[in-house]
Amino acid sequence: MAPTDTVARVSVASSAVLLTDRTHGFATTPAECQLIADTWTVGTELTANVLSEWGPELVADILLHAARRSRSLGSVEAALAYAGLSSRIAPSLPASIEYSRCLASVARYRQALAVATAAESMLRTPENGVKLMRWRITLGRLSPPSDAVIAEFVAAASSWFPDSTLMRGMIAFVHLTASMQNLDWASVARDGEAIARSPHNNVITRIRAA
Repeated sequence: MAPTDTVARVSVASSAVLLTDRTHGFATTPAECQLIADTWTVGTELTANVLSEWGPELVADILLHAARRSRSLGSVEAALAYAGLSSRIAPSLPASIEYSRCLASVARYRQALAVATAAESMLRTPENGVKLMRWRITLGRLSPPSDAVIAEFVAAASSWFPDSTLMRGMIAFVHLTASMQNLDWASVARDGEAIARSPHNNVITRIRAA
């Protein structure tokens, strides 16, 4: 048996052990998820029987964690493949945000924005809305949008969870970001202080505004 075949067999066996442990309540680390995902995929496709053996929810979760680790290590092609598969197998807000991040990491900003925009249909809680808005703000810094695009996004986001103080704080933060991009320092100083001092905003939003 060739050395590469031996390594492949060992990797598959190790992945099976890790996944069995997971079904018994043991945690799977991001590095382990990356190892498992590598044995599951050929290019941008899953190998046969993976979904039927482990189920779409578990497979998508493993691929999502593998995508995050791959992106953090600079393995952008692997990250794109894992995130894309995860979002297709079991669509979710975290998978969509990660896929959008991966697209942005290779300067595919238009596609990244399209994925992030489509993810709005997956919002269920104000916390979901905040997570998506934070990424949209970051994406806006990577590829600065026009004032009209910002205004359109803010108008849409305002309707997500209109009664949530958490969301209102994030909406104010988006306005603050727009002022920074427009070099409107008077508005930045005024609005940033107001957000930072408001007890209705969460701690992270207040710190970021300060």
